[in-house]
Amino acid sequence: MREESTGLIIGLSVGVVIGVALAIAAFFCFRYHRKHSQIGNSSSRRTAAIPIRTNGADSCMILSDSSVGTESPRSTIQIGLPLWLGGLKKASLVSASGILEYSYKDLQKATCNFTTLIGQGAYGPVYKAQMSSGETVAVKVLGTDSKQGEKEFQTEVMLLGRLHHRNLVNLVGYCAEKNQHMLIYVYMSRGSLASHLYNENLDPLNWTLRVQIALDVARGLEYLHDGAVPSVIHRDIKSSNILLDHSMRARVADFGLSREEMVTKQVSNVRGTFGYLDPEYVSTRSFTKKSDVYSYGVLLFELIAGRNPLQGLMEYVELAAMNTEGKVGWEEIVDPRLDGKYDVEELDEVATLAHKCVNRVARRRPSMRDIVQVLSRILKSRHIRNHQSSSSTPKAGELEKPIILEPNKEEDMAAMAALQSSFTSLNLSSNSFLGQRFFSPSLNLPAVKSTDQPSSIFAKLKRWERKECKPNSLPVLHKMHVKVGDTVKVIAGNDKGKIGEVIRVIKHNSRIVVKDINLKTKHVKSKEEGEQGQIIRIEAPLHSSNVMLYSKQQDVVSRVGHKTLENGKRVRYLVKTGEIIDSAENWKKVAKEKEKSTEVAAAS
Repeated sequence: MREESTGLIIGLSVGVVIGVALAIAAFFCFRYHRKHSQIGNSSSRRTAAIPIRTNGADSCMILSDSSVGTESPRSTIQIGLPLWLGGLKKASLVSASGILEYSYKDLQKATCNFTTLIGQGAYGPVYKAQMSSGETVAVKVLGTDSKQGEKEFQTEVMLLGRLHHRNLVNLVGYCAEKNQHMLIYVYMSRGSLASHLYNENLDPLNWTLRVQIALDVARGLEYLHDGAVPSVIHRDIKSSNILLDHSMRARVADFGLSREEMVTKQVSNVRGTFGYLDPEYVSTRSFTKKSDVYSYGVLLFELIAGRNPLQGLMEYVELAAMNTEGKVGWEEIVDPRLDGKYDVEELDEVATLAHKCVNRVARRRPSMRDIVQVLSRILKSRHIRNHQSSSSTPKAGELEKPIILEPNKEEDMAAMAALQSSFTSLNLSSNSFLGQRFFSPSLNLPAVKSTDQPSSIFAKLKRWERKECKPNSLPVLHKMHVKVGDTVKVIAGNDKGKIGEVIRVIKHNSRIVVKDINLKTKHVKSKEEGEQGQIIRIEAPLHSSNVMLYSKQQDVVSRVGHKTLENGKRVRYLVKTGEIIDSAENWKKVAKEKEKSTEVAAAS
């Protein structure tokens, strides 16, 4: 009996040990399978209808296919399903956000074996892919020598998968096969903002569109800073990372350098693009939201000036920010391709906002929310002005009616006299208001009904008085602000501070050649053996915006103004001193004509 009890105990013990061992083995097998399970299986395709993801007010179409095809996306395991329903195939971190995975073979076919290159990003080439469903997408291939590793790849996919805004470039899929990392984005048909600013083959962006692009970018960054949970810092804001869709609306792209604010802000090395980097970040290695604001301020000035930050943009801005006769000369930095077609008041507001963004003290910079409010107010004011001007336009039948002035209205007669005197005193020319979108009020007004309200003449005069008239201000970047024979001083570039004489003007691209300054030496090798080459001097033209006129008599550097005298002569002069800078012969004729007019006036 004792022997049977002993055998029973031994059997139970062995069974318990074996059961525990099997349970432990099953547990470790489950963990191993869970850790190393793949995101999907290339053979596990299923027929599925992929919904369209809405992006804010706009809707962005994600590639979809309701039938089995070569580009059918891999099915993903929905979050929250029991493990046994997923066949123990739990999606990895990158698929947890709902982003779809595509196979390498599908993308290889869609890009014609990766031959449709459309650009080179920071981490690898970008290809245009035409899917069988008719959709066009952009495939970003992360090179094997890319600095972006597995962790950064997962971070970017997770980040873009949970960020949805109409001013952000949407991620529609990814590929992680054959040691390759690929990101599939919505294709932006109009390219980057940089291409529209610097490609002379493309039509220049008008002022209205530039302000709208600035607002779109600001809204995208505002969402990253204040709308995303946790907050996201872009860290690489630049014109090449701003993409334009078919309707020329801007979207922020390339989150390769993005970091969540909750992660440590200290980094070991400087990352970003030179020219856009926050000086405080370079010195402290601490990147904050205000660092993005600084980069955005540089982008704003880039939109205003049409000038690359690597070509001395900020030096040019600081020069324009210097007070000249109590006023900031923002008109000096305006892109010459605008041809003066911009609103001066809007320019002052946008440039002032950009100057606040690039303040060297981070705490004095505005937030992206403040920036959005300012730009929105500018566009709203413009809309109100346009609506008022369109509603106040007289009907076609009223244009033929004569002006009715009541002689008993002293207010209207005084207004007319003041209006005439203002025209006489200003000596306005056809070019004196270049860049101000302003036209002098016409005296051919429609009929004025007899009411208690002021007449239309008085109202026109009031609108004239509210305008800040600057009759002698012109953008320095005007193509004809320098001529052959002028003495100029270089204000930017390697030859900054040098003084020389202009010996050649290239009008089609606003470049000039200055004597003994930008004539570079070049060594030309001889074609025959044994003979030495020769050293020649070649021209390396400067852009006219890199120089300002120099007065030898008063030792003053100044921008150029244009005005028309009483005799109808159009002249150039130094704004700072008033000195006329055209040829002496021309001014002898002007002086004689002025003397004659003075004598006639005295005799009368």
